[in-house]
Amino acid sequence: MSIYIFGDFHGNARNEKFFLEQQHFPEQEKLTIKDTLIIMGDVSILRYFPEQEKKYKQDIENRDFFGKQNYTTFCIMGNHENWYLYNELSEEEKFGGRVKVLETNYKPIYFAITGEIYTIEGKTFLVINGALSIDKELRTKGIDWFEEETLSNKEINKTLDVIEKEKEVDYLLSHTVNSKIVNYFTKNNNDYGNNLKYKCHTSEFLSYVDEILKYKENHFGHFHIQKEIKIDNKKYICHYKSKPYKLI
Repeated sequence: MSIYIFGDFHGNARNEKFFLEQQHFPEQEKLTIKDTLIIMGDVSILRYFPEQEKKYKQDIENRDFFGKQNYTTFCIMGNHENWYLYNELSEEEKFGGRVKVLETNYKPIYFAITGEIYTIEGKTFLVINGALSIDKELRTKGIDWFEEETLSNKEINKTLDVIEKEKEVDYLLSHTVNSKIVNYFTKNNNDYGNNLKYKCHTSEFLSYVDEILKYKENHFGHFHIQKEIKIDNKKYICHYKSKPYKLI
């Protein structure tokens, strides 16, 4: 049983599915429902309302793509998601915590909830969803931009309560990274380097989490770059447009 990590999927808008095809990810042939692919936010398969017929159809096609794979798909929430639809999803117990469940024409896809600690293959994962959209002024509130993309006080307090009890996990899963090291992933990055005009509340909270939580690695997406750095015995790994990273 294995765990793989994949970067932003973006509803396949930039041909991200290419890196999940057999030639790049041949390991998938031997995977089963007991193996897990974790997508690090901006999955964008839960993005459009049924009234947006053409785009909603693309959502359904992308959901079914993951639904019919051999492995189980587990998603972190990014900023380019429909948080209204996310909040409407049913919940159940999975991986030792609460998850949101997205049904497909095949098997379900699971979405993480902020502040939950999940146990997969004997390893523990704390999840902190979301990030600030740097292009939010180009979007329409309630249609393709949602305030819930950044953490609420309720989510922050829940996460702090969990950390106070647990104090240590194996991995931190998030969509963005803590504000102290953002520049490592945005410098000379054409998508982000000149666009950090807003402070990201979630990123700032992750800086505090970094100080009070013991963990080995922080896996995330958001910055459209594949890059890894190590600081004080912690690894920070940004995933994007590369074959799934085998964690376990």
